[in-house]
Amino acid sequence: MCALSLKCGVSRDTISRIEGGGTIPGVHVLAQLAWCVWAKLETFFGGIENE
Repeated sequence: MCALSLKCGVSRDTISRIEGGGTIPGVHVLAQLAWCVWAKLETFFGGIENE
């Protein structure tokens, strides 16, 4: 999760606090993570389609 979050522009501190239950992520953090996961899935499945 941490490596993915850093590529998305979410700080390691923010991820640590979310995972530890110390904070609830804001909409902007959730949007950044969702976009990054979507981009990774698109890349992964796009590679499968092309084979």
